[in-house]
Amino acid sequence: MKIEVKEISAYEREMKFELAWEEIEKDHQQFTKKFAKDVELPGFRKGMVPVPIVEKKFGPRIDYDFINEKFSDYYGKALDEKELNPVSQPELIDLDFKKNSPLSLTVKFEIMPEWEMPHYQKGFQIEEYKYLIEDEDINESLLRLRENAAEVVPVEDGAKSGHHIVANAQEIDKEGKSLTEVQESRIVLGKAPFDGETEKALLGVKPGETRTITIKAE
Repeated sequence: MKIEVKEISAYEREMKFELAWEEIEKDHQQFTKKFAKDVELPGFRKGMVPVPIVEKKFGPRIDYDFINEKFSDYYGKALDEKELNPVSQPELIDLDFKKNSPLSLTVKFEIMPEWEMPHYQKGFQIEEYKYLIEDEDINESLLRLRENAAEVVPVEDGAKSGHHIVANAQEIDKEGKSLTEVQESRIVLGKAPFDGETEKALLGVKPGETRTITIKAE
């Protein structure tokens, strides 16, 4: 593992760590096999799709989920190697990875600054706070990075949660009379007001398909 630590301030550090493909190949293979067990495609029973086909169809998703699962392990090893003890949760600021290539991550975090206390007197206590890295925090950082670098492409197999949908929308009154109409409005499936029952009504919609839904104003 290659590790570079940059001192931003007395208490801020930026750490870039890179793992060669040979270091993570076994982990990636094991994760891909586990991922394939939940895959079901036409012509194959669930869990019986050959791994090469799974990798071809779901390659980017596999890589994303793999990093999501293994980030804490690799991050922890890098900290141990450099004997660093962060007092804040890591902020992921750069990520570069694809199969057969090195995994490179850059994170920023805070540490306890070094300081001297003159005229020390006994009789008081200092509390040390330890911050735990939660999976939810890692997921949010990875998701933000993924969304910032994402490219919008059309899909043919039906809309899923998080997908962007371009649709025509109308606002109507109680009698059903059209008040306003918006052409090619972009919505995000799963985000209010297109969540809950409204999201369920739009799941699976395909290009060219027409569906009618109702959203009640608050």
